[in-house]
Amino acid sequence: MKKLYLILTLLLVLFVFSFNTWAALIIITSPTDDVRIDKNEPTKNWNSDYHDSELLGVRYSDGGVYHSRSLLMFDLSAIPDAAIITGATLHIYSIPTSSAYVSLNRMADDNWAEGAVTWNSYQGSFSSAQNMGGHTVVHTNSDPAWEEFSMVLNNWSWADDLSDNQLTLMLGSVTNDGAYSVGTTFYSKEWDAHNSTNFRPYLTVEYSQVPVPAAVWLFASGLIGLVGLRRKQTKD
Repeated sequence: MKKLYLILTLLLVLFVFSFNTWAALIIITSPTDDVRIDKNEPTKNWNSDYHDSELLGVRYSDGGVYHSRSLLMFDLSAIPDAAIITGATLHIYSIPTSSAYVSLNRMADDNWAEGAVTWNSYQGSFSSAQNMGGHTVVHTNSDPAWEEFSMVLNNWSWADDLSDNQLTLMLGSVTNDGAYSVGTTFYSKEWDAHNSTNFRPYLTVEYSQVPVPAAVWLFASGLIGLVGLRRKQTKD
């Protein structure tokens, strides 16, 4: 009987270890598209018309009138559709301009391309923005720095993003992030100054998934076997 309990305990330990191994996973992904859109040039594509694909920006004029926002799209195909997202952070390198609060929004509209989108073509999607948080970008001694935007995941379903494998984020509020004359500039995925790609933006996503690990089947089959063995011993 002691042997039976020992086997059952070992199977249980194997199951718990396997489940914990599956429970916490993380991916790091770079943007497939990123671009700045500007209200002052509503029909212009920043990348193709201005050939300025290396920089993103968030800018306002005095009084909080909005000028620029930036879009970033990420491929989520590495994450299973049934995954549970437990954390997500946008990492983006900022260039010294001025200290300013910048918000981060999840957008429902993924139907855009960095070489074609304009303010006018995308502004109809602003109403779908879901605020994911934000923070004040503070520059000290005019030094560039990495900024981390940790997303607030409350009341946000990733189902649509995981089913179409695309996530669009927008830097900058749909109303305004305050009143200041100069905003913040960020490096884009095309940044290649001095042949360095070390300062390009990326997204980290932490998730768990709930498939039945192989150990579950092993545990269940072992349990069934033990029950059968116990019955046999009882009859004998």
